[in-house]
Amino acid sequence: MGEMPFSNFNHREFSYGFIFYFPVLLCTWALWKKHALLSWLLLIIASAISLFLLLGTLARGAWVAILVATVFIIAINREWKLTVAAAICLGLLAGVTHWSAGSNPDTRLLIHKLTQTDSSHRYSNGTQGSAWSLIMENPVKGYGFGNKVYHQVYNSRVADYPDWTYRTSIGPHNIFLSLWFSAGILGLVTTLLMTFSVLLTGSRIIRQHSGIIRQSGIILLAAFIGVFIVRGAFENAYINEIGILLGLLIALYKKTTSKAIN
Repeated sequence: MGEMPFSNFNHREFSYGFIFYFPVLLCTWALWKKHALLSWLLLIIASAISLFLLLGTLARGAWVAILVATVFIIAINREWKLTVAAAICLGLLAGVTHWSAGSNPDTRLLIHKLTQTDSSHRYSNGTQGSAWSLIMENPVKGYGFGNKVYHQVYNSRVADYPDWTYRTSIGPHNIFLSLWFSAGILGLVTTLLMTFSVLLTGSRIIRQHSGIIRQSGIILLAAFIGVFIVRGAFENAYINEIGILLGLLIALYKKTTSKAIN
């Protein structure tokens, strides 16, 4: 038997797919020139269903990532009418959420996530605050790669930090802190250089091309911003997903440069 949305946090992995799906939906809309009433209706319905399922994952990192990616795509493509459609969808969802909060007790987790300001006590002495304390003890060299290394170091030092919220490690919940912890300052600098390189390459593809190539560049760049930068600020991003995005972006850039040379 399946699990219903809004019931628990077991759907969080499912939310990663939406960070890729929403940019594809919005960029396909930009390529579709016939924006008839039926097209708008289908877009609103598809977006509303997707937003409902997304909220059901209870993954706030994905919510913020998709919001940033959506704003980015609308601004780049100048599809200002999409802002109205997004406002309608958000308004409908807000109304449904408010109604269900009083009539359905199963939505209590959703209301909690919508009103929570410091999930998992990330700051101060929580996941990110404790990671920062460990990093400052060895900021240059780092401790080594792997979740097991972090858990081992954290659990061995937790007795020295009575103010830490978690007495057993659950991870740093920040990709940049995680890489700094693992590889030291060199790892952090390398990560930042890689991030700026991706942003520069993606923006160059978007600026110099049009049509499908431009929209493909927007999809990949928006997904990278959502998965790595935005969600990575709240959780540990999966390296395999970042590798896929970088591989596709490099292939697209290589294809465009080859055409320019020919």
